[in-house]
Amino acid sequence: MVYRGEELVALYPVFVYRHPLLTTSISGSYADQMMYLGPITPTARLMRNRKRESLGFELQNLFDAYLQETLHCRCIVVRRTPWSSADSRPWLRKGYDATPAHTYVFDLDRGSAVIFEGFHKEIRQNIRKLEKRGLDVDNGDIRDFAVIHRQLMERGRMGVQFSFFETLSHVLSPEQLQFLVLKDGGKTVGGVSLLNWQGRMHIWVGFPAVQGSYRANDLLMWRCIERAIEIGCSLVENMGADDEATLLFKKRFNPRLVPYMTYRWEAPAFRFGRSAARFLREVRG
Repeated sequence: MVYRGEELVALYPVFVYRHPLLTTSISGSYADQMMYLGPITPTARLMRNRKRESLGFELQNLFDAYLQETLHCRCIVVRRTPWSSADSRPWLRKGYDATPAHTYVFDLDRGSAVIFEGFHKEIRQNIRKLEKRGLDVDNGDIRDFAVIHRQLMERGRMGVQFSFFETLSHVLSPEQLQFLVLKDGGKTVGGVSLLNWQGRMHIWVGFPAVQGSYRANDLLMWRCIERAIEIGCSLVENMGADDEATLLFKKRFNPRLVPYMTYRWEAPAFRFGRSAARFLREVRG
């Protein structure tokens, strides 16, 4: 956390991993089901452009000094939220490499009818069939999510223990962390967790492949969008537009592609060691 007097200027959530030979820090970890975490600058949006740019450089100096000099990190990876500043200069000038990443967004001000008509024709037809068949999407809780989590674990799509999500369910309010459960004949066959923050609904962990010939997750996706509209959100984010395993499913709903950046810094010795190891692997075949 960065303060100016008693005012909170910025918050940088980071995970620090210590090893006898190396200390690394990561903000936003795919392994932990978190694409990005920040940074958060509460007052930046109220500043004039020149002051906001100056703040970016000032914070970058403080960020690097703390991680590199105080914590002795030799590798730093930061995934910037798509909703933060797009200015890459403070990172590039400090020697970071920048790599683009992507997420999907539905702009809800277009209205539900326009969004629905933007879906692929097969998606629209399937949703109507599923509704007539009587498939249901209900509000769920952490106990329902335990079923979804187990399904994802069994299929190798989840590396985070259930206790992590259980703890979050106690920390966040029911409005901030929601669960939708897909039921067929009263039996839970799928579902998803939703994060609601500052008027944005983020489709998070869930959508296990539903057994059977019907594509029930089409209906679940539509219900996520309807839920966000119902509670007054301005957009829905469907995370992970770079995930090749789910890309075909996600893009058939006609979302808007939004880029964000991943920044990576490595100490010279660490960078050399990693390059040498890669070279040796290639030589050995």
